[in-house]
Amino acid sequence: MPSPRPRPAVKAVILENDHLLVLEMRDTEGIYYRLPGGGQDAFETMSEALMRECAEEIGLQVRVGSLLWLADHIIYLSHDQKSSQLHQTEAYFRCYIHGTATPQVGNVPDDGQIGVVWLPLAQLPQLRLYPIDLLPLLAQLNTAQTDNLASYLGKIS
Repeated sequence: MPSPRPRPAVKAVILENDHLLVLEMRDTEGIYYRLPGGGQDAFETMSEALMRECAEEIGLQVRVGSLLWLADHIIYLSHDQKSSQLHQTEAYFRCYIHGTATPQVGNVPDDGQIGVVWLPLAQLPQLRLYPIDLLPLLAQLNTAQTDNLASYLGKIS
C-alpha cells in the first residue's frame, strides 16, 4: 500500500518571560504538550494558516515573525518503520501575541486539547513535549537572536 503524501503544517513558537506557550493535551498516558498550529489548507499561505490555527486553538490573533525551522515530522505505527502514521512537513515560526489578551482554549480546539499553558523553559526537559527533538532548540531560543535562524532539521520525532 502506498504511503500518503506529506501534509504541510505550521507551528507557532511563542515565548514570553522565559516561558513557552503550548497546548495542554491528554491521552491514555496522561498530560502532554504541543505547540499551537496545524495543517495548511489549499490556497492558504503559511502565515494565514498559522493565524487561523492560533485563533482556533489559543483563542488569540498572533503576529507571525521569522521562520525558525523546517522539519519532516514522521511518526511510525510500528518499530519496523515500514508504515507511517503521520508525515507532516512542518514550518516553525516565531510568533507574537497582539496586546495583553490571555490565551485560552479557542472555539475549535484540537482533539484531546484540554488547555493552553505557559511552561517555564527550564522545565521543558522534564515534560512530555512533542516533538521531543525540539527541546534543545527551544532552550537555545531563550538567549538566541531569532532573525536568520532558519534551518532544515531533517526528520524529527
